[in-house]
Amino acid sequence: YLRREDPALTPLLHDLPVAIGGCRVVAAEEYVYVIGGCDGSGYVKTMYRLCLETFEWTAMAPMGAARGFFAAILKDEYIYVFGGYISGGRILSSTERYCIGNN
Repeated sequence: YLRREDPALTPLLHDLPVAIGGCRVVAAEEYVYVIGGCDGSGYVKTMYRLCLETFEWTAMAPMGAARGFFAAILKDEYIYVFGGYISGGRILSSTERYCIGNN
């Protein structure tokens, strides 16, 4: 588990709810958001939130489009997602905005 007084990297008690790669991560206050990516069978539009105080995962509202390998930033209470890849190797030009205060 992660101990605040020990900066060494140690495993957390709870793994991600699903195995994914090509996702993006942003942090806000005591939460880390894991967005999109690929689960091995295709790109996903899922979003998970990890509470850094309890180390519990919560499934959040999904993005509008499944995508991976995109850009993401957090500004105020909004996560902005830009571009990325979708199934079939197509590259997206779309953007999405997600309000973390509404979920």
